Parts: sequence; structure tokens; C-alpha cells
Amino acid sequence: DCGIAAWLRLLIHEYARTGGEPSILMDERVATSLERTILSMLLSGLPHSKSEDFNVRGPTIAPYYVKRAEEYIRNNAENDIRLEDIVTAAGVSERSLFYGFKRWRRTTPMAYVQDLRLQAAHAELKRARQTGKGTVSQAAVNAGFTNFSHFSTMYKARFGESPSVTLRGVGDPAA
Repeated sequence: DCGIAAWLRLLIHEYARTGGEPSILMDERVATSLERTILSMLLSGLPHSKSEDFNVRGPTIAPYYVKRAEEYIRNNAENDIRLEDIVTAAGVSERSLFYGFKRWRRTTPMAYVQDLRLQAAHAELKRARQTGKGTVSQAAVNAGFTNFSHFSTMYKARFGESPSVTLRGVGDPAA
């Protein structure tokens, strides 16, 4: 249940209460709003072929230095990135950068790096599963990881399965 059951009960109750007579639900603006809400709940709450694309959050408003840091990280994710490099690219103090990421991204700069790398490895493993070409080690290295044990542990914590399971597609109905 993605929360839609409560909405449907509310609509049924309102319809039953009015006996099918015109009510607030008949107002075009209310109906449009309800329709959008229910569609959004279905798209976000139930798995489908475009779930990943739908649930990707676009960049939100943030100070220039957070956006500069994010751009630097995206452009250099596969390289060795130190906090000092991000601070230099952002043009602010380490403390300002840290608090900017905490406030606007609810993470730290280095956790952002790690998450971006994990997402890249995940996408590469899924592509490798479809093409039959690629290894876990290669996906890890291409994403910027050098410690395979650490990578595997972080990957499993983030995606709920080991990288090799993603690559093989074990238990995946789409595989």
C-alpha cells in the first residue's frame, strides 16, 4: 500500500455521503488535484519499469558553492577525490562546505562522492548484466573504488544485495 488506500476510502466515503449528488469532488480543480495526487502516489509507491527515473530527485536550490562542489564531484568521481580538492573547487572554507551540504543535501561532501560512485557502479553492473560484458571489479574501478571489500560492503548496504547478485540478476524478474 503506497498510501492510496486511505485516499480511495476518503473518496468513496465522500461519494456515499452525498449519495452521488454534486459535491466538492465535482469541482474541476479539486478533481484535477485529486487525480494528480493519486497518480503521483501510484508512480512513487508502486514499482514499475521507470521507477528509478521517476524517483531521481533533480538538483534543488542550493548555494553556488554546493553546486560548484557537486559539479566538481560529478566530473571527477572516478578519480581520487580529497575533501581539500572539493573545498578548492567550491571556493569556500571546509566548514562552510560541510554545513552547506548538510543543510541543502542532507549529507556530507564525501558521502555525496561515495553515493555518486555507488550509483555509477550500480548502473554499470545493470548494463553489464544486459550485455553480458563486464565484471564487478571493473565496475568498481570505473566508479572510482580501489578497495573491493569496502566497495562490496557499501554496495550491499546501499542496494540490499551484493554487486555480484546485481551483475548476475539473481532473483530479478526482469533478468
